[in-house]
Amino acid sequence: MAMDSNSAVVIFLIGLFVWDKYNKGSEKAELVSQDILDLVPDWKGWKTKGDNVLTTLWNGDLCKKEPALLEDSRLKCWWHTGHSSFLLLGPLKKEVVSVFPRIVIFHDFITEDEVDTIKMLAIPKLHAAGVGEGDEARVDKGVRDAKHAWLLAQDNPAIWAIQQRTQEATGLNMVTSEALQVGRYGVGGHYKPHFDHDHLGTDVNPQGNRIATILMYMEKVDNGGFTVFPELNLAIRPQPRSAVFWYNLRRSRAGDPRTLHAACPVEGVGKEKWVINYWVRERGEDTARNVSVMNYVPL
Repeated sequence: MAMDSNSAVVIFLIGLFVWDKYNKGSEKAELVSQDILDLVPDWKGWKTKGDNVLTTLWNGDLCKKEPALLEDSRLKCWWHTGHSSFLLLGPLKKEVVSVFPRIVIFHDFITEDEVDTIKMLAIPKLHAAGVGEGDEARVDKGVRDAKHAWLLAQDNPAIWAIQQRTQEATGLNMVTSEALQVGRYGVGGHYKPHFDHDHLGTDVNPQGNRIATILMYMEKVDNGGFTVFPELNLAIRPQPRSAVFWYNLRRSRAGDPRTLHAACPVEGVGKEKWVINYWVRERGEDTARNVSVMNYVPL
């Protein structure tokens, strides 16, 4: 019996879904029919579903265009040492991609050995990433389709080294940071435009709001997977072992709406994107020195 085109598409997507669920260390998951129903009618339809920001993203090709340097004389690259004596011995390659708000890329920020170690530690702990904070978090693949795992500095020297390097590079005290988060996006994996900080005033975390984000790309992504900032018309291509850093808050500690960002879908059968996230909060307690710590947005 001949197979019509719609049936072929359905079978292909089911096969693709099953492959992605089971490949490369992902935990086993039941094939839920609703997942397939969500995918088949509008594959990659998340990009336009009732959201003007998403429509702008795709109509403007922000997720598709080749990222290029903007013609702005204030954008530059240099060797970065900050105020760190440690970085005087091994400065970082720093590239400014946005001035207001300030968004920078540290190239060759992590090593290949660190990438291998982090993946090895994270794979057994990977689970579906939720949307929201704490007990309010829920899995919603229409908003965020990824898996993640949390790792602590004491779990492995490689994690401690990355955390310390992050502190030296950013000048932020990592005592106030959340644990290292590893994220894996399979084919079609994405995260709709969102803020990393609490922009609704509902977060009651005693450490305050998320003052800054550090996003590290572990490996090359062949197609898709850009990090895009719709309000800035900025697209950042994942570059292996690089780290993107920005402040989510203004100096007044109010949220900066220009930091709205999204993770574009990963494209290509068998492709994936691995990332590391740190979210640094405003304050914390340094128990080793028995002092309170505050982080600030610089001038």
